[in-house]
Formats: sequence, C-alpha cells, structure tokens
Amino acid sequence: QMLFSVLVAVEYFPSVRDPHVYDHRVRLIRAYPTHTGDAYELLVYECGFVPDGIVSDSAGGIIKMVKRLRVLNPGLVWVPSAFHVVHHLRRAMNKLTNPRLRTSFVPGDLLPRMESMSMLSSEATWVQWWADLDRRMDAQAIPANLRPTVWRQRYFEEGVAALRYLVTQPQVPRGNGAVEAQMRIEVGPFFAGRYTSFGNIERLNRAADLLTLRLNGRMARIAEIEKLLTAAALDGNGWKQPDRQVTDPEGFRSLHEPDVLAATLTQARKDARKRWKR
Repeated sequence: QMLFSVLVAVEYFPSVRDPHVYDHRVRLIRAYPTHTGDAYELLVYECGFVPDGIVSDSAGGIIKMVKRLRVLNPGLVWVPSAFHVVHHLRRAMNKLTNPRLRTSFVPGDLLPRMESMSMLSSEATWVQWWADLDRRMDAQAIPANLRPTVWRQRYFEEGVAALRYLVTQPQVPRGNGAVEAQMRIEVGPFFAGRYTSFGNIERLNRAADLLTLRLNGRMARIAEIEKLLTAAALDGNGWKQPDRQVTDPEGFRSLHEPDVLAATLTQARKDARKRWKR
C-alpha cells in the first residue's frame, strides 16, 4: 500500500557559460499524501513560477495539472517524453494483433520509425507516421476497437504543439531522463528504509529542502552554514531552538491526510491567481 507520494521538479535554465545551452538542477522535492492532479498543481505553485514548458510522461495527474495551469498561462506547452510516447505506441501496436479476432497487423517500416524516434524529429514526420498507420490499418482491415483512437485523440495535437515549440526552443529536452535519474539515484535512497516513520508533512518537506540544497551543492558551503547556525545561536542567547516545534495533534498524521493537500492547494490557487493571472 502506498503511504505517500514524492514528486520532484527539475528546472532547465540558460547556462552562465553559454546562454544558448541549458543547465538543469532539482528545483523542488515534495512529499504529499497522493500524486493526483492536485498534488502536481501544488508542486508547481510551490516552485514559485508558472513555466512556459513542461516535459513529462503522460500520467493522468500531470495532464490535469497542465490543463489547469493553462488558465494562468494559456501558452504553456506540454512536451511528452519521447521515451514514454514510444512506450505507449508500442503497446498500442501490439494490441493491433488479436488472435481471437484473427487479426495480425504487419507494421512494415512503422515500427523502426517509431523505435528510432525518427517519427518525433519534426511535426511533418509525426503527422506522416500517423497517416501511414491509418493507411496500413485500413489496408489490413483492422477493427476500430483495436485502433489507438483514444490515445490519438488525447495526444496527437499535443504532440504537434510540442514539436512546433521545440523548433523554436531546441534546448528543451525531449525526455524526463534528468528527473528520473535524480529520483533513482538521490531521492529514492533518501526516503528508503525510513518511510514508515514519516508522518508530519511539514517536517518531512523541510528535510526535502535540505536534500535539494545538498543536490545543488549548497550544503558543501560550510562557511555559509556556519553563519546561519551562529545567527540562530545568537538569537537564542546561545541555546538551540527547541526540538519538534512543528507537530501534529496527537493521533493525526498530516502526511497521510488528503484534506491537508486540498486545503493547502485552495490557498495556493488564490495566491497564484493574484500573482500570475494573465
């Protein structure tokens, strides 16, 4: 059973060495009770800005978040991860062969064009691949219920918009490998082995902020940390701050309560509309 969800946002920004090249870093790590559209929406608000482009897989919660953010930024472009596009289309093409209906689809060059991702090299190659798929399905009399109609309705036009965007913004990555690598190598081990003991959402996310600082090299700046600790000690007349200042009522575990997420999101939406409504 899932106890809680951890979401990670990686941001890309112009390099100080070359403005035509993008660097990336972990922007925010957040633990929430769920990973619904509400959680992803709150993650973006807590990043402190509404992005112009989002690269991700096609998880339902992320798609809901993108649609909501377009209220604040109508020009927001969603770039589906190329790896995940191929993964979903591979499954869709496998479905075209159904022994019970005695259908066996012969993809021809569609499969290598998909696996090599050459179909995602431009808007024209994307549109052409789908047109060729239609012709092959028609020629082989593939039943309508086996065709990837729903996936196409949801993502074809989004793919067109993304490929147009990438022409003008070639630095934008075509996949979310950077965030997945950070989650696998750094974020996962941070939570592993201790996740059953976490219950207070604010304390855990403060710890996640420290992890973010470490990932960005800020925890290695000993002199800066020393200044912060010294200032805190002086404020407390030489005594450290009391432990457990952030607590939940007895018997209540805020990290596992969806109502906490809902209440926080409601306030974050109000603040976001004031700051970013265009």
